[in-house]
Amino acid sequence: MASEILPPSANPRTNVLFLMAEALEAQAKALRLLAEDPAPPIKEDRLLTTAQAAERLQFTPEHVRRKCREGAIKGFQDGRDWRIRESALVTYERRRTR
Repeated sequence: MASEILPPSANPRTNVLFLMAEALEAQAKALRLLAEDPAPPIKEDRLLTTAQAAERLQFTPEHVRRKCREGAIKGFQDGRDWRIRESALVTYERRRTR
Protein backbone atom coordinates (compact mmCIF):
# COMPACT_ATOMS: atom_id res chain seq x y z
CA MET A 1 0.00 0.00 0.00
CA ALA A 2 1.00 3.63 -0.39
CA SER A 3 1.09 4.08 3.39
CA GLU A 4 4.06 1.72 3.48
CA ILE A 5 5.88 3.81 0.87
CA LEU A 6 5.42 7.35 2.20
CA PRO A 7 3.94 8.55 5.48
CA PRO A 8 1.35 11.35 5.25
CA SER A 9 2.78 14.83 5.74
CA ALA A 10 1.41 18.02 7.20
CA ASN A 11 0.83 19.43 3.71
CA PRO A 12 -2.87 18.88 2.74
CA ARG A 13 -2.03 18.60 -0.97
CA THR A 14 0.43 15.83 -0.27
CA ASN A 15 -2.22 14.02 1.82
CA VAL A 16 -4.73 14.20 -1.05
CA LEU A 17 -2.19 12.79 -3.48
CA PHE A 18 -1.30 10.11 -0.97
CA LEU A 19 -4.97 9.09 -0.58
CA MET A 20 -5.44 9.07 -4.35
CA ALA A 21 -2.44 6.77 -4.72
CA GLU A 22 -3.91 4.40 -2.12
CA ALA A 23 -7.24 4.36 -3.95
CA LEU A 24 -5.53 3.60 -7.27
CA GLU A 25 -3.58 0.77 -5.69
CA ALA A 26 -6.80 -0.70 -4.26
CA GLN A 27 -8.45 -0.53 -7.69
CA ALA A 28 -5.44 -2.18 -9.33
CA LYS A 29 -5.57 -4.98 -6.75
CA ALA A 30 -9.28 -5.52 -7.42
CA LEU A 31 -8.64 -5.67 -11.18
CA ARG A 32 -5.85 -8.21 -10.67
CA LEU A 33 -8.21 -10.40 -8.62
CA LEU A 34 -10.86 -10.19 -11.35
CA ALA A 35 -8.31 -11.16 -13.99
CA GLU A 36 -7.27 -14.21 -11.95
CA ASP A 37 -10.86 -15.38 -11.39
CA PRO A 38 -12.85 -14.77 -14.58
CA ALA A 39 -16.63 -15.03 -14.61
CA PRO A 40 -18.06 -18.47 -15.36
CA PRO A 41 -19.04 -19.09 -18.97
CA ILE A 42 -22.59 -18.21 -19.98
CA LYS A 43 -24.84 -21.23 -20.16
CA GLU A 44 -26.07 -21.94 -23.67
CA ASP A 45 -29.66 -20.82 -24.24
CA ARG A 46 -31.33 -23.95 -25.63
CA LEU A 47 -34.06 -23.88 -28.27
CA LEU A 48 -37.17 -25.80 -27.31
CA THR A 49 -39.93 -27.17 -29.53
CA THR A 50 -43.55 -26.40 -28.76
CA ALA A 51 -43.93 -29.96 -27.43
CA GLN A 52 -41.02 -29.45 -25.00
CA ALA A 53 -42.34 -26.06 -23.91
CA ALA A 54 -45.85 -27.46 -23.51
CA GLU A 55 -44.57 -30.27 -21.30
CA ARG A 56 -42.68 -27.81 -19.13
CA LEU A 57 -45.64 -25.41 -18.83
CA GLN A 58 -48.22 -28.22 -18.60
CA PHE A 59 -50.05 -26.81 -21.64
CA THR A 60 -50.98 -28.44 -24.91
CA PRO A 61 -48.63 -27.79 -27.84
CA GLU A 62 -51.44 -25.90 -29.62
CA HIS A 63 -51.86 -23.60 -26.61
CA VAL A 64 -48.11 -22.84 -26.70
CA ARG A 65 -48.37 -22.04 -30.43
CA ARG A 66 -51.28 -19.70 -29.72
CA LYS A 67 -49.30 -17.93 -26.97
CA CYS A 68 -46.40 -17.54 -29.43
CA ARG A 69 -48.69 -16.07 -32.11
CA GLU A 70 -50.17 -13.66 -29.55
CA GLY A 71 -46.66 -12.63 -28.47
CA ALA A 72 -47.09 -13.78 -24.86
CA ILE A 73 -44.27 -16.26 -25.36
CA LYS A 74 -41.41 -15.01 -27.51
CA GLY A 75 -40.30 -17.43 -30.18
CA PHE A 76 -39.88 -17.78 -33.91
CA GLN A 77 -41.71 -19.85 -36.44
CA ASP A 78 -39.90 -22.81 -37.99
CA GLY A 79 -42.25 -24.08 -40.67
CA ARG A 80 -45.54 -24.92 -38.96
CA ASP A 81 -43.96 -25.26 -35.56
CA TRP A 82 -42.36 -22.71 -33.26
CA ARG A 83 -38.97 -22.63 -31.55
CA ILE A 84 -38.75 -21.03 -28.14
CA ARG A 85 -35.59 -20.08 -26.30
CA GLU A 86 -35.37 -21.49 -22.80
CA SER A 87 -34.78 -17.97 -21.43
CA ALA A 88 -38.01 -16.75 -23.08
CA LEU A 89 -39.89 -19.58 -21.39
CA VAL A 90 -38.40 -18.64 -18.02
CA THR A 91 -39.47 -15.02 -18.62
CA TYR A 92 -43.01 -16.13 -19.46
CA GLU A 93 -43.17 -18.32 -16.34
CA ARG A 94 -42.03 -15.45 -14.14
CA ARG A 95 -44.58 -13.03 -15.62
CA ARG A 96 -47.34 -15.62 -15.26
CA THR A 97 -46.66 -16.25 -11.55
CA ARG A 98 -46.79 -12.56 -10.59
